[in-house]
Amino acid sequence: MKLLLQGIGVCKGTVTGKAIILKDLTNVPEIEEGYIIVTPFFTPLMSILLSKSKGILTDFGGVTSHGAIIAREFNIPCIVALNEATSFIKDGQMICIDGSKGEIYEI
Repeated sequence: MKLLLQGIGVCKGTVTGKAIILKDLTNVPEIEEGYIIVTPFFTPLMSILLSKSKGILTDFGGVTSHGAIIAREFNIPCIVALNEATSFIKDGQMICIDGSKGEIYEI
């Protein structure tokens, strides 16, 4: 697997799935089960997507950001502080995330 990006891993676990890019936070779409959410920052509105998502990636944030805290509470692998994930990762791209190492791989 090819390393794509590295950030701060805030909730351990390794998962593979399709990325869904959520840049526009005013209209959160229905997603299929198994997607990895890629967003500038995780908002409370996005919490409705947690039951179907496998992982969370954010451009901004740290270990005490909203997304990091929610990910740990729901035990969903999460990486924050990626800076460019929403522009680098493509919508629907198959990726693998390692929440322990803070690494994202292309499959």
